[in-house]
Parts: sequence; structure tokens; C-alpha cells
Amino acid sequence: LWLKGIGKKHPDPVVENASLSAVKAPKPPDDCLEDIKSDVVKEGKLSNLQLEAVAYANMCFGKNLEDGSRRGFFIGDGAGIGKGRELAGIVAQQWARGVRKHLWISVSNDLKFDAERDLRDLGSGNIPVQLLGKASYSAKDLPKQGVVFATYASLLGKKGGKTSKPQTRLDQLLEWASPGFEGGLLFDESHKAKNLFGGNGGKPTKTGQAVLKLQTALPRARVVYCSATGASEPKHLGYMDRLGLWGGSDTPFGDFDDFRRAVESRGVGMMELVAMHLKQRGALVSRALSFKSCTFELVNDVMTPLLAASCLRSDAAMASSRDRVDAVFMIVREYGDRRVGAVDARRTQAHGARLRPERRGLGLAEAVPRRGLGARRRERPVQEARRPRKT
Repeated sequence: LWLKGIGKKHPDPVVENASLSAVKAPKPPDDCLEDIKSDVVKEGKLSNLQLEAVAYANMCFGKNLEDGSRRGFFIGDGAGIGKGRELAGIVAQQWARGVRKHLWISVSNDLKFDAERDLRDLGSGNIPVQLLGKASYSAKDLPKQGVVFATYASLLGKKGGKTSKPQTRLDQLLEWASPGFEGGLLFDESHKAKNLFGGNGGKPTKTGQAVLKLQTALPRARVVYCSATGASEPKHLGYMDRLGLWGGSDTPFGDFDDFRRAVESRGVGMMELVAMHLKQRGALVSRALSFKSCTFELVNDVMTPLLAASCLRSDAAMASSRDRVDAVFMIVREYGDRRVGAVDARRTQAHGARLRPERRGLGLAEAVPRRGLGARRRERPVQEARRPRKT
């Protein structure tokens, strides 16, 4: 860490991939943590590793790409590091600097409450967070100051269109953000946009197109990509337009197609080199919790007589409902829709809906007694290839 002596140590042991640990990130500017409340640092509300992510994000926001757009940042931390807390730290810092509009996009509306909790824990509970899906399609219904929390699904929402031009959530957000939006554009679980190039059938997904359109229309936005599984193939990086990997005379590649061809032809090793390059430029952090000294134990006899009887009754009910669903679709096929594929598809959907209560009521977490839930994890062999991160 460059930020030695600042903040409290992360509460859990943290490691970094061996290839990433071979390169050193640049020293962030001295003012990279200005406007972070002193108690946040002193009391460890953001650990030193989380402060590092906020510092490097702030450093990237101070740089421009060749086309004039603001450089973005990629948080690739694994589960348990606190990616949501890091995003909240970025919002809190920019809010203190006078940047009062932010757009936070994630996979579920329920995560809005986690965002509010993280902001509150950082002493920024005064920042309003409004759910996009609860507002009308008018930009006037969105807050003049605060965080608009949206899901990737809601970006595709629209209404009308039969007799007039349809109203879309994307157009609403762009109207709300203009003119000159400089707030955070935070893509939590950003891998949802990974199929911008080469999705199903080779066609770009609407989610990927919406994510790219937001970045193109808001060149001065402070873009953060946040995902523990950002990309498993080079084509999945297509939506990360602000990392400075392609598109300019000072970038390694002329455009995304050049980047994809070069990386695909050289395999996994080239993907690691891309990650090392990003870390060396201060555009990436990617840490994970260590499994050092972890163990596991097998817990037997978890099926109690009461639970066994419940399973048998449930199985009988499921068999009865299955037979009834099959009978209904036999009638549909005989007298209704004769398209076998369409009928089978609806039959599969019906069986899926039928099994949902079974999964929820008799899941593994419900079957294992409390003493089994505390089982510790075994140290993974892959950890031998990792080196402890020095802090």
C-alpha cells in the first residue's frame, strides 16, 4: 500500500493474484483522500484497502482520455472486501466536493437499502437515494440533488409508443443528467453488460447498449465499473470504454476489435497482462479474502424425523401437482395450441413455478441445523499460487 499509516487494517486477511502482485500501482496524489471525513479514517469505517480503492478512483477521475472524456476506474475486488462500501465512499467524497448528482446502477432494487446503509455508516446519511422504478417517466420527478438508484432491467423500461413517441427510462436519465453531468456513474455488478459484443447469436444485448450509451452521452461522468467477475473472455470487456485500453493514439489498441483480436490470439496470459497494465496505471484494484488456515468439517445426521416426514409429504404433493400440470398440457396440445415446442416451453415454465416453493421451503440452509451452519471452510489448493498482500 502507498497509503501506509492511513486508516485501519482490513479486518480479514487479504491476498492478491500472483501476477498482479508482481507489478506496483502508481503513487496516488497527496490530495486523493481530501474531503473524506476524519472519523471515517480514524474509526475504520473504511479500511485501508477500501480507502485505497477510493484514492485510485479519485486519481483516475482527474485524468482525461484523448477524446476529452473522463477516465474511469475498475473495482475488481472479490466478495467480502466491501465493494458497496467503496462505491459509497466514492459518492461521499464527491458529494463533499460539491458534486451533487450521482447515478448508481445495480442488479436489484433491494440493494438500494444497502447503498443507503453504507452511506449512513460513512456519515453521509443526508444524501438522498431515490429508486428510479418508483418515479414516473418525467425527469422532473428525479431529485435535483442526490443519488438515483436504478437496475439494469429498469434502464430498458419504456411506456407508450402506440400513438406517440415512447418514453424510456434511458432518455429520462439523460434529461435529468444534462447539462454537463459530472457525477458518479457507478456500474455495480457491471458484468451484466458484458455481452455488448458477442452476446447470444452474436447480437449485442440491450443492457450492454444502454450502458455504453450512458457513457457516450455523459463524457464527464465519473465512471466506476464494479464486479468480482468483470470478464472471463476478452469480448466481455467491450462495455469498459473508459479504461483507456483502446480508442486513442496513446492507447495500446486502436479500437475494441483490435484489442479483442490481439488478446484472443494470445490466450489467458494476455488477459493477465491486461490486468497488470491496468493496475500499473492505477485503473484497477483486485483483491480477495484469504482462505489461509481455513478448515471444513462434514456434518452428518442433519435429517431429523420431523424434517423427513415433511419431505415425504412435500414429495407426495409435488407428484400430485406434476401429474395435474401434465394432464392440463396434454389437453392443451390436443385441443388448443398444436405447436409442440411452444406447449413444451410453457409446460417447463409451469413446472418451474411449481417447484419454487419447494426450493424455498426445503433448501439446504433450512435442512442443516444451526451447528452445521458454522462449519468453517477448507483452505483451497489454489491459494498456494497466491502471495499475501503486503500492507
